Amino acid sequence: MNHAVTPTAVLDTNVVLDCFAFDGPLAKPLADAVRAGAMRVITTDECLAELARVLAYPKLKLDDTGRALGLERFRAVADVVPLRMVADVPRCKDRDDQKFLDLAAAERVHFLFSRDEQVLATRAKMMRIFAVTVIEPKRWAEQLRTASAA
Repeated sequence: MNHAVTPTAVLDTNVVLDCFAFDGPLAKPLADAVRAGAMRVITTDECLAELARVLAYPKLKLDDTGRALGLERFRAVADVVPLRMVADVPRCKDRDDQKFLDLAAAERVHFLFSRDEQVLATRAKMMRIFAVTVIEPKRWAEQLRTASAA
């Protein structure tokens, strides 16, 4: 009997955009893992509100259909949980990114996916205190390929 645990992850807004709004090639392995059920994703109402706001940024050049589709694709695969606060979470200089660190720490997820340097800078503390791997989707995919080739 296989008792393997499905890894759980938090995706910051830029990673969600890469995976579910733009089908970015560097995020494709992660998006595929999430869609296949090999990676569970959690989010909060606050994170979804930020995603909706960012999808509307003119520089993204998404029309109403593209914005709705990006949000719908993510909502279809993400479990919404209440945000709980825990002590000792590393502080992020960008207050908009703090919610992802708080969520990852409170829920003790396996991964926090981000491309943001300030979030990635918390890597050591998040691993030491909460056993959360903070990683870029591209680097995670490279590690996955290396492990499967071994």
